[in-house]
Amino acid sequence: MTNDVDNHKNTYIDTEIDKILASLDDRCFEKFLSDRDNDVCKEHKKNIVKHLTESRFKHTIRVSRMASALAIAYEANEENAIIASYYHDIQKEKSKTEHGRFAAEYASENYGITDKDVLGAITHHTMGRPAMTLLEKIVFIADSIELGREYEGVTDIRKLAFYDIDMAVYLYYKYLFKKLKNEGAKIGQASLNAAEYYREFVISKFMANFMSEKIALDVKIAETCEKNVLADFAIIATGKNARHMDALTYHIKNESEKFEIKDDIRVEGRGSEWIIMDIGFLLINIFTNDKRSYYNLEKLWNVGFHGINDRKDRVYE
Repeated sequence: MTNDVDNHKNTYIDTEIDKILASLDDRCFEKFLSDRDNDVCKEHKKNIVKHLTESRFKHTIRVSRMASALAIAYEANEENAIIASYYHDIQKEKSKTEHGRFAAEYASENYGITDKDVLGAITHHTMGRPAMTLLEKIVFIADSIELGREYEGVTDIRKLAFYDIDMAVYLYYKYLFKKLKNEGAKIGQASLNAAEYYREFVISKFMANFMSEKIALDVKIAETCEKNVLADFAIIATGKNARHMDALTYHIKNESEKFEIKDDIRVEGRGSEWIIMDIGFLLINIFTNDKRSYYNLEKLWNVGFHGINDRKDRVYE
């Protein structure tokens, strides 16, 4: 994994994202917005008032509304998204970069917040991290795109957040790094690591879609970094026959060059019923139908493989 700011300049990945953005409505998020606020959330809202200035409180409410909308869009836990949003800035005055961690500790010790995912979302809302949970991504992005935010790129990030949240995370880091670089500010290694992770995740998603366009069957993708299966991401697909499988490897290698992938691509199993392509951060497995059923990597690895058009991955309609 490389960590140079210049790796986040305009590349083929940005050209592909621009094509997606051109097809999206600037107000596509509105159908997911609501003012729902159950009794549990109201109690948490009361807790935070004394910790926030009026402007910070208004920001927090806007974040909670956007987090709620994203949770609805991605079929996540809406209540947890709202609760994490309420507490995300309650220790803002302590540290610009570390207040998320302080807020999570304070919410746990003083307000009985014990859900690990909620605490993680509070902790990581400022800089993010590689392999964020869905809730962590929702709060991270909601804080960045709430309707009071005005900065270069925010409209594009907002649109993309309701199309593919991982692409939105990538795009947010791209604009953030551009801003920090122009200001001569230092970019922390944690942010660089997270940005590179989501750059590679977006490339992996584009590769999965490309394989589907080349008539690979039942293409599925997963984050695998926490399961130690040799790469951060994996794709599983079925080829129609040996000739088709070999053709897929050829097309994938050509496509990877457009993304300026610097890792040498290693291919094993050509001519067999299971071809493995190792692209460094991405492991692509192409099976015959029988071999895919026999090895059943989806179950063996247990990392949440999902189809490239599953609702939790692609929600814009």
